[in-house]
This record gives sequence, structure tokens and C-alpha cells, in this order.
Amino acid sequence: MSVTNTVKTTAPAVIKLIEGEKAITKALESIKARGASLQRDIHTAACSVLSHVGKHKDVRLVTKLLESMPDMSRKNALKAWFEHHGPVAFSEKGEIKYAPENRMLLGNAMAKPFWAFKPEAAYVPMDVSASFDSFIKKLEKDHKETGRDHTALVSQLLKLRPDTDETAKRDSQNEKVAKAPKAPKVTAPAPVEAPKVAVAA
Repeated sequence: MSVTNTVKTTAPAVIKLIEGEKAITKALESIKARGASLQRDIHTAACSVLSHVGKHKDVRLVTKLLESMPDMSRKNALKAWFEHHGPVAFSEKGEIKYAPENRMLLGNAMAKPFWAFKPEAAYVPMDVSASFDSFIKKLEKDHKETGRDHTALVSQLLKLRPDTDETAKRDSQNEKVAKAPKAPKVTAPAPVEAPKVAVAA
């Protein structure tokens, strides 16, 4: 008797796409305006929560603020902002505690919202060549420790590994040196023997 497993799939969300550059631009401008307004509202709420914690030693509103934040928001930056500017501490498990040892810096908090206090890290493009090199080194280490032969795989990886800008630059320089005209060979003149002088007996 054969058993058929039924896999449930989530239906894609129905999105009505915006057609035309003019309509898309209008939507983007609306997002920008509403986003700026939402940022102000969140910052006002965060400062108010921070003040409340300082006055009443009550961190429950910090939890509610984090729960009210959109999924795309930078919650970790907000947590760092709270810990730096007031008596709030977060445990490794995410628990929020009142931390009297942290000074209240409400004025500084109001002057610098959490997204400016801890800016998002700059995007660093992937270094493909470095990734290849790292993996090849791991294979070589595995060969030394286990004796497994990865020669064929390493050979294929080296063929696929793209050249970095420095590699290409170095290869170009080597090619120029190879094509450069060689200096004429200078032949040293043959040594001249001194005349023999006869010595009288």
C-alpha cells in the first residue's frame, strides 16, 4: 500500500501592482512622507517610554514599544539606544530589566533618535575570490587532518576562481614587462695582453 504525502503550500499574497512611472513615483513620495511621520512618532514614543522608566522604574512599556514596531524596523538599534540613554538592560535571552546603574540621559536621547545613534552598517560587497581562497584553505586543512583527497575539487575551484582587481593589474603589468623591448646586450671587449719584455741574461 503506497502512502502519498500531501505538502501544504502557502498561497502567494495578492498584490495589485502599480502601473506607470508617474503612479509609482507618486506612491514612493507618499511612502517617504508617511515614513518620516512614522519615524517622528516612534521617536516621540521611545523618549516618552524612556522618561516613564526613569520616573516609575517600570520597563513594561519598553516591551510594548518593541512589539508595536514594524517587522522591517531596526529593533536592535532601539535596544542599544535604550541601554545607552537610560536605566534599561536587555539580557541575552531578550529579557528587559530595570538597570539603576545606567544613567538617565533623556536630553541626549531626545536629540539623537535610535536610527541615528546606531546607524545601519554599510553594505560590503561579497569578495568572491576571497571566498574561494577561504574554502580552498579549509579543504587543504581537512586533507592534512583526515587524509581525504580533495585534489580534483581544488583544481576545479582554482579554474572557477575569478581574478581580483589586484590580480588582473599584476598580470597586466607582467604582460607589459614581457613585451617591453629588451636592452641591447653589451659585450665586453676582449682583454689585451701586455707585450712581453725580453730580459737580458
